[in-house]
Amino acid sequence: MCPAAPPPARRRYRGAVAMALAGMLGAVMLTACEADTAGAPSPLPVIKDFTAALAAGDLDAAASLTTEPSRAGDGLAAIFGALSGNGAEFAVQGLSVDGDEASFTLGAAWDLGDSAYGPRRWVFSTTGIAAQTSAGWRIEWRPDVIIPGMTDHHTVRLLPEPPPPTEVLDRNGVPLLAQAVVHVVTVDPGRASSSGALAEELAELISPVDPRITPATLLLAINAGQGQGVPVVELRDEDYQPIAERLASMSGVSVQQRRGILTARDDLASPLFAQLRAEWQHRQDVSAGWSVELVGRDGDVTVLEQAPGIPLPDITTELDLEVQLAAQEAVASVTDSPAMIVALKSSTGAVLSVAQNPAADAIGPIALAGLYEPGPVFAMVAAIAALENGQVTNGSTVSCPPDGLYGDRYVANPGLLDLADSTFSEAFARSCATTIAGLATGMANSDLQDTASRLGLGRDFSVPGMTTVTGAIPEPGSAADRVATALGGGGAMVSPFSMALMAATIARGTTPEPMLLRDRPTATDESVGGIAYPVLRDAQRLMRGVIESGAAQSLAGFRGLIGATGAAQDEAGEGINDWFIGVDGNLAFAVLVTDPSTTDAVTVAGRFLDPLVDRASVSSGGASSGVAPTEGASIEEVPIAETKN
Repeated sequence: MCPAAPPPARRRYRGAVAMALAGMLGAVMLTACEADTAGAPSPLPVIKDFTAALAAGDLDAAASLTTEPSRAGDGLAAIFGALSGNGAEFAVQGLSVDGDEASFTLGAAWDLGDSAYGPRRWVFSTTGIAAQTSAGWRIEWRPDVIIPGMTDHHTVRLLPEPPPPTEVLDRNGVPLLAQAVVHVVTVDPGRASSSGALAEELAELISPVDPRITPATLLLAINAGQGQGVPVVELRDEDYQPIAERLASMSGVSVQQRRGILTARDDLASPLFAQLRAEWQHRQDVSAGWSVELVGRDGDVTVLEQAPGIPLPDITTELDLEVQLAAQEAVASVTDSPAMIVALKSSTGAVLSVAQNPAADAIGPIALAGLYEPGPVFAMVAAIAALENGQVTNGSTVSCPPDGLYGDRYVANPGLLDLADSTFSEAFARSCATTIAGLATGMANSDLQDTASRLGLGRDFSVPGMTTVTGAIPEPGSAADRVATALGGGGAMVSPFSMALMAATIARGTTPEPMLLRDRPTATDESVGGIAYPVLRDAQRLMRGVIESGAAQSLAGFRGLIGATGAAQDEAGEGINDWFIGVDGNLAFAVLVTDPSTTDAVTVAGRFLDPLVDRASVSSGGASSGVAPTEGASIEEVPIAETKN
């Protein structure tokens, strides 16, 4: 008799052992017994076809080479479905033939997916039997041919072994997001006597915790589910426990518990957090360890292989909790229109805050990716282009008639303002559109687009941890088009993020590389160049004039603040996008209030700055930056404001 094949391998292979076995896959050891039957058909081709089909993921073909194709097909589908990943490689490592029966050894290397430390690989050996049948050699189907020790009474499963949970921190190490228990409230209308009554009762119970939950929103969610159970809200543990008994008593309501990544405070909200949650989850997933287990019908578990996860550091962002809360409070004061703020550290491009009110949240992450006409605030781009071209200086005498034709385009000042002859500084501070229109007629078609690009508009930035859009500034094709673009029309579109980036560029001279995650900087093309210092300083003085004597005089108490403001208008002359961009010390920001609103962007800007920056009524002498000392720009280049300690 020929010796039997060795028993199934139960050892755990790691490191060099796994590499050595992987290198052996494909090597076949034939015993002398096969030589004794050299004239008879060999089982080796069938066994090799079986392993090739398994490696290719063709489970039907593999099952057809067994003695029980139907049962083998079901078993293989269950095994491959449970282990998923990227499949497995199989090879014949040994073969012993004895008449009409053969014992063989298979080497297997399962690719269970990728991780931060490389492929998750499980390497082992199994044994099997092949027998002569009327159809030729066939593999006797047993589950342990594929998985060591598996029988018909077992299932196999792959479980992640996540590393200890991390937190998402602000730039000062204060938690923004952390893992916590979440209670998911699900409504099943089929188990409720009345969807309307259930929506009323549930909204009354939950709305004190989450004001977004109303009978109307619940009915919309229920109807969208088309009779199926619908998750309607996630509750923190501290919010769930006081109402747990009432929820349990409601017909048609069920609650499932899971762990989720939540804001560390109830009052924190930002469109950035959805992307930060995805970043957190991705890091947890790729750093997770794993285990492969056999589970018996009695629930008994046998661990076949396992590998620990990699402990991770916390995710540190550039967000500043104090600035974020100030931005949230400011936009929350606008109740009748979407409002948003984006704030950056001008010297480095660090993203300090992104905030939206509920009306903006209902549309989406528009502070980062929404596109809007810039309107008169775009006159800052035209002014810088004119200063660079030598068309004008801040002290030049310019014309500011109430209206007129410029490049065959009719332009009128707000309120038909007529300054006659004034300095360019005064005309800019008073939002004289006819002055800007006159300058635009003397520019080259490429000037506005080129200047806008050097200010950060219309450029692509791949910022790890966030998705942004900076808009598009088309090149005008005529004098009339130049006038339209210079006044913030002509197809020019920007986002609040890009306008904050423009403000930061005006503070430092070149566009900073925006960054959200501390350890993952943004790479961008600096070949576009920047703004020369003399022009930059004149532009900053123009913006200070807007604060001291222009449309933003209500902010004059912030002694280091520079800014620009204006509302884009629709065809009826109604304001639709009200903007303010500003720089205060090392804080560059943009405010946008869309649609007609009783609260303008200048007012929102003041509410944002008030808790962060001291007004100049008391202090004299030097002052410090609102966020941090400037980096990458001299103090003289950045207007400095006094801040609260």
